[in-house]
Amino acid sequence: MKTKITNFFIIFILLYFNSISGQNCGTTMSNSPTIDNLATQFPRSSGVGDQICINVFFHIVRNSNGTNAFSTPNADNVIIDYLNVYYKSHNIKFNNLGVDFINNSNYLSLNTAQSFEDLGSEKYNNDAVNFYITKSLNSGAWKGVVIGGIPNKRLFVDIDYLYESTTAHEMGHALGLFHTHETERFGAENIDGSNCFTAGDKICDTPADPNLINKVDPACLYTWGNGYNPLTDNIMSYSRESCKNSFTNGQSAKLHNTITNHYILNDIINTSNACAEISDIDRLCTSEQKTINLSYVNSSSSTSWSSSSNVQIIPNNNNSVTVVPVSSATPGNGWVKATLYNGVTLQENFWIGNAKLTSAKLDNGQYLAHGSNTINKVCKFEQIKTDISFNGADSVTWSLVNSSHTTSWSQSGNNLSFYLWAAPNHTATFKLSLNNECGTFTRYYTFESENCSGGGNDPCDPIMEVAQNPVDTDIEIINIPAPCDSVISKPASVENSFNNATATLYDISGNTIVNNTSFHGKMNVDNVKPGLYLLIVKNNDIIKNFRVVVK
Repeated sequence: MKTKITNFFIIFILLYFNSISGQNCGTTMSNSPTIDNLATQFPRSSGVGDQICINVFFHIVRNSNGTNAFSTPNADNVIIDYLNVYYKSHNIKFNNLGVDFINNSNYLSLNTAQSFEDLGSEKYNNDAVNFYITKSLNSGAWKGVVIGGIPNKRLFVDIDYLYESTTAHEMGHALGLFHTHETERFGAENIDGSNCFTAGDKICDTPADPNLINKVDPACLYTWGNGYNPLTDNIMSYSRESCKNSFTNGQSAKLHNTITNHYILNDIINTSNACAEISDIDRLCTSEQKTINLSYVNSSSSTSWSSSSNVQIIPNNNNSVTVVPVSSATPGNGWVKATLYNGVTLQENFWIGNAKLTSAKLDNGQYLAHGSNTINKVCKFEQIKTDISFNGADSVTWSLVNSSHTTSWSQSGNNLSFYLWAAPNHTATFKLSLNNECGTFTRYYTFESENCSGGGNDPCDPIMEVAQNPVDTDIEIINIPAPCDSVISKPASVENSFNNATATLYDISGNTIVNNTSFHGKMNVDNVKPGLYLLIVKNNDIIKNFRVVVK
């Protein structure tokens, strides 16, 4: 195997390092020509071919003692996922066949023809594109390179550029694509494209490209003029990194043609369903039909389908089924499973029908009764919060339906927060809506205030006190004899019992209004808007909460 690699490595590399400097990509045509190039040209209207799964094997260079020379990339999924972002729309998907390490510090910087040859021969998998990750290429002049001919089973990437378009760019070279500004192998393409079949990259839907280094502005607009109209977003160009994100249909056709027909790449196509995937349907509404498809699966292979008891399968073909809820299905989870001929299983889970409320209670644990005429008792002047749980909802909405007095309320996340301010018998009804594409599930909850801690109807009455938890002597007597005063205080006789406590005043939405880090019993609230607030006092290891009315 090593001899096979060396043969086509040596042939094209000897003059390589004398002609390249300061390039983004080290791959060139004059010194790295195409190996037995296919003669087919690719017009503007070419489409994508059948789905192809390609094996990639990662080789990561480390120090000779086995320690990491750089932060080890997550080759198990991140790089593969990054490649698939660019290639899946062209029916090409990559499979991670494996990862190994090459413990040799000499390979951390590849600066000679021999160093590339040696690394490419050190570890090599014949059934994959071999992806070598190291620290420096050509003294830092290159981000990535394919050496030894195009197409090829070896590509090299500098670790610093692993998650740029360099990875997709070099993979394009490995699978047979040239630069869009190619001139060295076939001559320059005419600006009018009249020789696009025989010059440039020999792909007619990639316009003539003058080499886009320093010719594209931050808005991805070509700025050099001279009659050219190149593609500034093409991955195989030298456009700005932030602009490159696509291949043309012609490039896609050439990729497919090269992968399936070129002898160099015969072994890299995965035939074991490693790339197989099942389509996502998320929701299935009552009486609705949806189709679930398999991708990257041999259409002629046998597939066995099964489903949960609340789902009926209507077969379409071997790799596609239509599903519908059974007539008796109620809102809940459903699934469909495909078992491929070699035992690989793919399962799609989804929600059937409207959303479902699984629990409705207050954050104090009190369960809620629903219905407009069913009363849930709560304390006046106390912040009330719900704690609901549900399945199958895309969004949750609370609304105030009616109220006997002015009611302060807000929605935080999926839950309701409110106050009933009036004397006993202040009622308010709220509507809970759980929404998804199948419809809306609704519940109504009615609350009525009761006087839980005494006090009159007027919040400025002198007997109104700050509600307290069970107390410790240090802070037990915080009160507001007249809550309409602008200063929160306590009797001076015990003021010294506070030893630089911290006191924080919060509004009903949890926003900090006043923060006093050296609290001795008084807090100025002159600039605080009237309303109900929560005062939290921390004194040594004691924490107490108090409700405060500011008028």
